Amino acid sequence: MWKFLVDNLGVIFIAILTFLIGIVLGFSSKPDADGIFFNVTYSGGRVTIGKTVLSISDVDISTLDVGNESVLINKIEGLSSEHTISRDLRTMVRNAIGPFEGIEMTMKFHLVDDESMNGEKAMACRGSLAYDSAILARSPLESNEELIKTFKAYLSKDICVSEEINDIWVSKSYVEDWLGPMDENENPLSLNVILVVSSI
Repeated sequence: MWKFLVDNLGVIFIAILTFLIGIVLGFSSKPDADGIFFNVTYSGGRVTIGKTVLSISDVDISTLDVGNESVLINKIEGLSSEHTISRDLRTMVRNAIGPFEGIEMTMKFHLVDDESMNGEKAMACRGSLAYDSAILARSPLESNEELIKTFKAYLSKDICVSEEINDIWVSKSYVEDWLGPMDENENPLSLNVILVVSSI
């Protein structure tokens, strides 16, 4: 016992000294939901030292600045396909919920000759909403047997001007098979659509 006290005399002295200083100055620690804080009370007042610990539930990601948005996206991109977050995101895409909910809008359909389409049915400006999505177009004719027609732009348009960035260029014959013969004054055709995330 004595040997232990002698060998650790320095540590014991520091511990006792710290304890006495804490009593004199009013030193205390306070853990709570926000973190751990140390309070030092003296004759002139009190000083609190500590670090706030945030949980993910405290973060409002809708208010992140551009820099932190990039960090968040990079972290998600770094997840493996088997991670639970990755599986949950795929479920959200499949069910079209949350940030992957379908976008309703009116879109202009430019009707072009089949020779310009290289065998495809549609093309769009690279990086536009139309290029990244499956497009569910609603027929303007309520009597149409096929009320909804699906378009997917696999081709990118070579030259795009700003006012046409979210338009789509489609095979005229493909549209006429759906809606019937189209007059030139109906080109472009404005249709109500729903854009759905699609990688196929």
